[in-house]
Amino acid sequence: MRYPYEPQDYVRCTCCGIDVRNVPGENVYLNLPDGNSYPSDDGYGMCIACGGDPSADVNDTSEANIRKRLGYGMIVFYNARIEIMERALNPENAALFKKLDYASKISLVIKAVEDGLIV
Repeated sequence: MRYPYEPQDYVRCTCCGIDVRNVPGENVYLNLPDGNSYPSDDGYGMCIACGGDPSADVNDTSEANIRKRLGYGMIVFYNARIEIMERALNPENAALFKKLDYASKISLVIKAVEDGLIV
């Protein structure tokens, strides 16, 4: 496929497949907090809709803002693991887990992934 622009100026989103300008603020792979970029195949990156909006308020813990910060790709990742955790818990703990807010559930999923309990 021939692009109507220079390939290095745009990258393809690895999640949804749209073309994204290869600049911080549009390609979230270039928005890591340490100033580095996320490693990816040449010509690929991730759009804000899939990878999360880095300009979202980190102090706003509402579910809507957390979802905005995460983006579609990460929401799907976390929601799948939240369901796995709910099914794996005994009924009493599952009831307690279901009462947690979204941010707390995500924190527990992150911990379980880091500890190698789920992937």
